[in-house]
Amino acid sequence: MTGKRFFLALAGLCLFYVALETIYVLRLPVVMDEFQGARAVHALTEGVPYRDFKPYKTVLGYYLQLPALGLPGGTWQKLMAVKLEMVLINVLALAAAAAALARRFDRRAVIAGLALLVTMSTFLERSAELRVDMLTAIAGLASLLLLLERRYLGAGLLCGLSFLISQKGAYYVVTSNVALAGSLLVARDRAAVRAVITFNLAAAAIAGVYLGLWSVVATPAKVFGSAVGDAGAVAGGFIEDIRLRYWGRTLQYNPLFYGLSLAALWHLDRRRRAGRAGWIERTLLLYGTSLIVLCVLHHQPWPYFFVLLIPTLWVLIVALLDGQTERRTALDRRRQAWIVAGFILLGLVYPLTRLPANLTRDNGFQRHMIELAEAALEPSETYLAGVDLLWNRPQVDRRLSWLDRLQLAEVASSSPGELDEISRTLEAAPLKLVIDSYRIQQLPKALRATLGRNYAFRWGNLMLYAPIIDAGVESFALPIGGTYEVLGESSDTGEIDGEPVADGETVRLEPGIHSRSGSARIRLRLVAPELEPLVEPRFRERRPLFPDVYDY
Repeated sequence: MTGKRFFLALAGLCLFYVALETIYVLRLPVVMDEFQGARAVHALTEGVPYRDFKPYKTVLGYYLQLPALGLPGGTWQKLMAVKLEMVLINVLALAAAAAALARRFDRRAVIAGLALLVTMSTFLERSAELRVDMLTAIAGLASLLLLLERRYLGAGLLCGLSFLISQKGAYYVVTSNVALAGSLLVARDRAAVRAVITFNLAAAAIAGVYLGLWSVVATPAKVFGSAVGDAGAVAGGFIEDIRLRYWGRTLQYNPLFYGLSLAALWHLDRRRRAGRAGWIERTLLLYGTSLIVLCVLHHQPWPYFFVLLIPTLWVLIVALLDGQTERRTALDRRRQAWIVAGFILLGLVYPLTRLPANLTRDNGFQRHMIELAEAALEPSETYLAGVDLLWNRPQVDRRLSWLDRLQLAEVASSSPGELDEISRTLEAAPLKLVIDSYRIQQLPKALRATLGRNYAFRWGNLMLYAPIIDAGVESFALPIGGTYEVLGESSDTGEIDGEPVADGETVRLEPGIHSRSGSARIRLRLVAPELEPLVEPRFRERRPLFPDVYDY
């Protein structure tokens, strides 16, 4: 393949990835963790990591995503901007990696491998998520490519950078050392010893710089504990083993991609046993095998996790196909045609059979709920969602702001007194709306009862403030002022602040204490007529806010 044809093919595949990935970004429902990711990036504008708040992960990746989050626009538009930034970063990384591979492998093998990669369903669906896993994988891939070039200093620095993006970068540190140890056992010379030392000193140095810089504003123990100790606690805190579910799904839709990856390891091992394996073959064999083992053992391989493995498998496939191009003349044309047809159908077309179903998915409901919620809230008012849907403003209570399984279990184990204290916080705060989702529905019964007494569905999954005033109550406190619709259980709706009110009537009430007389229970439902023109009719009914985000 000539240089011109290679770069034309490379450009075509990159454009294909950008086009399809952009469609996915703009259509696929956003995963819960992506809102948390946006919140983590936004936190960098509100305080200094480790001093003012404890970051969920090491923070380099968040700083890389910060420019897009700072672009003009609303909450949803900025979130989309970060995801589109990820598309741009990914395609530039793929192009650079392909060019680097083409210096060592047959260009046709590189293009064929890249075609498999950009049609691989898991990669397409997860590589542009607002997370730092793909950025971690890019740094890991760059480290591997430098390792193949025996550039140990650069490989170590990039491996260290991968850890500074996400603690999962430690996998690349381990696999690189496995490869280097294998070389040391084979060569048993000073050069191999220097390679191991250089790589690890470089990786440790970059981690040490990180620790030292942040220790200026916090203590080394605090920085180290957050970056390493807390990550281990989170990784071991889940109770459900999901390996079979999500490994099965990615294997089901990408059998040739994974099959060729394993065939590559077999091919490389055969060359090793035949005494024909050089540095690149030995490195890829040990690196690829150890990374696959670590990923298989990983206890929580959610679909986004696989982007940490997929780029390395791409390199393995390129090495396998490069070996096969050496034997292409031994095959007759008919057999070559069958192989090419099978490659196209099973490797490129079959993974894309998910495309029609994926394109029927729509994030419009999420977008609309967020835009309505954003328009409804004044600066002094707050909300509750159990997910950081409005990532640029705090929720009413930090204990309820991120209701994953661990936090829900912690809230559920609260004592009755602790639940009463949370309920009082919800009732007294200027909590204007609740955004319903499965996480809110899984709160303890006592808290759901509090929400039911104080909020009512208005549009879609938005519950506006609507407190129930029991019969016989002579005064009540309103933390939120506004126009309220009076809903009575009988005709005796009584008076509020000495003025008679009728069922269905609207009254203007300021925040504070109000008097009430009447023998029947009433509900005061906050109305927001200024939002009514913004409501899209197709989104008026409740529906799941996160429809099968991991299981479609």
